Amino acid sequence: GNTGGGSSATGNLAHEKYVKLNSDGTYDLTLNVTGAVGTETNPAKVDVVFALDLSNSMDDPGSNKYSSKLNDAKNAAYTLIAGLDKPTVDSKWKLVTFGSYAKIETQSWITSDEMEVEIQDCGTYGGQNGGTNYEAALRNAGKAIDSAREDAIQIVIFLTDGQPTYHDINSRGGYTYTNDDDYTGALDGAATITCDRFYAIGMDLPDNVGWNSEDYRQDGPKISGEELLNQVASKVHADTENKYVQNVDENGDLSSVFSDIAGSITRYTASDVLIKDILTEEVDQVAGSQLTVKVTDKNGNDVTKEVQEAGAGLNATYDSDSSSATYKQLKLDFADSYELVQDYTYSVTIKIQPNEAAK
Repeated sequence: GNTGGGSSATGNLAHEKYVKLNSDGTYDLTLNVTGAVGTETNPAKVDVVFALDLSNSMDDPGSNKYSSKLNDAKNAAYTLIAGLDKPTVDSKWKLVTFGSYAKIETQSWITSDEMEVEIQDCGTYGGQNGGTNYEAALRNAGKAIDSAREDAIQIVIFLTDGQPTYHDINSRGGYTYTNDDDYTGALDGAATITCDRFYAIGMDLPDNVGWNSEDYRQDGPKISGEELLNQVASKVHADTENKYVQNVDENGDLSSVFSDIAGSITRYTASDVLIKDILTEEVDQVAGSQLTVKVTDKNGNDVTKEVQEAGAGLNATYDSDSSSATYKQLKLDFADSYELVQDYTYSVTIKIQPNEAAK
């Protein structure tokens, strides 16, 4: 995993360091980390730009005949907002909407309650404005996220039910199909985004994107809507492992997908985390003592055994070699593939005592 400074871990992951006096005059020094982002006293800052498709087709039937695609999208957005509206998260929002053109609906960062109102008020662009302009949407999303708080987790979410049919600010392309300018514009727009995590979510996108090249319809690249979103995501400036693409088919549960997104934002995988601390010159490890690794659930129950069996690969080490560059470093590392469990606390304890330098 990546190194954290002192006893900290990556980002705003909840962590603690404390010392307990034992009856024999020794001390137990414990470092821990909890599988959640932020605490109530130090909530994690999360800034989210949500780019919402308001093209005419969003008025089409959605998950059932009584609901439109737009209503499904709104319900998914409400789920996302609720998932990040918690005491351990300080979330701020901006909304970008798009049809044939795009606009940033919220010039300043707003609260969760204000974002719900913005979403509720959304309606499709209508008429000639009801195309799908990926480029304009993505450029505006890039502009919006640029003003995010420096110490916040910066998120861009792009939701669409169609392929790009416009490009530039408001230039008609393939109209009902995608043409070369629409395609390259989408990639160029994505390249303006720099963020920590990027999510591109499709709503029942086609298996084959209709292509209109050189002003007449003909076979273009053999590409699915989901693959098109993958190509868009590939241009965004974010770590590859923090780019997520999913096409939700007509029978899929969009709200469930957005609930998962909220969950992924508020937890870390173990590849992000390494707990470490360097003991001061005044203390040493008690000779013959062993490091203790323990995992507890939110109720304080010991779940160490089941966590190890799940592949956590918990590995505690202490460097007692005075010639080493990491002398006196206490460390707890995880298997990179392991994902921290929400509300589980992972700790390592070392028994220490004062030495001559402390006198």
